[in-house]
Amino acid sequence: PVMNYNPWMLLYFISFLLIVAFFVLNMFVGVVVENFHKCRRHQEAEEAKRREEKRLKRMEKKRRSKEKELAGR
Repeated sequence: PVMNYNPWMLLYFISFLLIVAFFVLNMFVGVVVENFHKCRRHQEAEEAKRREEKRLKRMEKKRRSKEKELAGR
């Protein structure tokens, strides 16, 4: 079939499909990276909270040992 034959339309159609596929893939990767960063921030916040709790426990332990030391004198 040769009706409305135009080789430039084929080039336009293929380039359009490639460009659209590129943008869709780019948006997908963007969503994945954004979720990764969100999870990482959440994990860092939890880790900081755990470190702070450990630090407070150590300080409390030191305070108690000093109180016992002072009471023993």
